[in-house]
Amino acid sequence: MRFGVQVNFGSDSKFGIGGRIRHSLQGLFPAAPLSGIASADVYFPGRGFTELALNYNVVYNFRPASAPKVTPYAGAGLNFSHITGNGLSDSQLGLNILGGMEFRSAGSSVTPFLELKVILDRGDQLVVTGGIKF
Repeated sequence: MRFGVQVNFGSDSKFGIGGRIRHSLQGLFPAAPLSGIASADVYFPGRGFTELALNYNVVYNFRPASAPKVTPYAGAGLNFSHITGNGLSDSQLGLNILGGMEFRSAGSSVTPFLELKVILDRGDQLVVTGGIKF
């Protein structure tokens, strides 16, 4: 299990910060290189609103022999978001489709990553995420 911090930019939600936990699913699927990624982010879309987004995704980890220090991944999952501000409140459940890359370095437990995610819900949006795992 690895923990990480991340910075996000969403086409609707704008700037956000958060954390993630990434864990192996090899115990459930021994033959498949699958991982689970859980994340929680707080976005600041402006005009007095704040959004909390919770995500859980299952991703397939590609292992290219030609680039052993880069691990691309792709998958899907669920998104729950709750926005509040100015006396208003709204919640949405959506579907995530995502892909990304992790950049490992020899001798270090710090792993940078970059991810692109599409959230399909009432207000579809594109989110770019970057961060580091420890």
